[in-house]
Amino acid sequence: MSEAPVSPAVVWEVINGYAAYQGLVAALELGLVDALAACGPDGATAAELAGSVGAADADHVAVLADLLVSIGLLDADGRRYLLTPAAARFLVSSSPAQMRDLVRLSPGPQQAWQQLAETLRSGRPSTRVTVDPAAYLAPLVEATAPTQRAVATATAVFLDAAGRLPAAPLVIDLGAGSAAWSIALLAARPEARAVAVDLPGVAQTTRRLTADLGARVDVVEGDYLTVGLPDRADVVVLGHLLRAEPPARARELLHRAFAVAGPDAVVVVTDYPRPAPPTDDETDRAATLAAARHELTLALTMLASTDGAGVTVGQLSAWAAEAGWHVSDRLEPLPRQHVFLLRPDGAARSDRPARTD
Repeated sequence: MSEAPVSPAVVWEVINGYAAYQGLVAALELGLVDALAACGPDGATAAELAGSVGAADADHVAVLADLLVSIGLLDADGRRYLLTPAAARFLVSSSPAQMRDLVRLSPGPQQAWQQLAETLRSGRPSTRVTVDPAAYLAPLVEATAPTQRAVATATAVFLDAAGRLPAAPLVIDLGAGSAAWSIALLAARPEARAVAVDLPGVAQTTRRLTADLGARVDVVEGDYLTVGLPDRADVVVLGHLLRAEPPARARELLHRAFAVAGPDAVVVVTDYPRPAPPTDDETDRAATLAAARHELTLALTMLASTDGAGVTVGQLSAWAAEAGWHVSDRLEPLPRQHVFLLRPDGAARSDRPARTD
């Protein structure tokens, strides 16, 4: 009995994924999604879209639109193209949840991917986004602002309901970026103040986005490990920092957060944790990794253009235990948005649900 032929489909899926990504980027640059939004619920034909976006050939627009239909970003009714709910929410420029800039910026610099093999050989990235933070990180943090504000706001609601947000808290926001966490926590407490810390080149974006909060936010630029910080804070946030750092520095950053946190404080870590290392008795490692594809992709993105390669929950817990802290709660306010709340040992663990949406 002959063996069944092995299909190359999985290889083609990876190759085609690159083309699909580039097609989405082109559609956003053309204004195709916004043009469909302007057409309303009846959508538009390829010829109408070509006219709206200034494309030379309606058939070429149809090729692009058909591909976006095939991957679920657009819908089709006969000759007319329509937005899916996901496209309407996340790809239309006027949507408060839009991810248009994030589509372009999240993968990191293209040069970093082209040099990934050499990065793996040498153990050091050929292209670091931290070399010129203003060029890449500043626009990236602004692109992530809508998502992170939603995550931060949901976490603030959780902390308030759990009785962990004082009436006038001092917040230290490390890796503040768009200041989504500072803004959300200060909105929850009118008497709150924040110290928002980020790298030179990014801090000016932080200042601009917090300008209407005046003296309530002190924006400080510098290295997270050496910049001056208050002695006692009520909430310390590490926003997507640890995965971009080598393990030793990530551990030191977490310990610094504990050092400046008061005895009743909460340290908030938001990140995309890698799966734990395999064990000898693990029976279905492939399923574990398949479920963590998003987190693994982002870990590889870090490896390509930063000194980090992601962190695991085990690392986070072990580093916390060294300082007499523990992960008291793990939240997922939005799908794939992970938030870890850490408290000193002896502090009560919440029995509230992990999902806050």
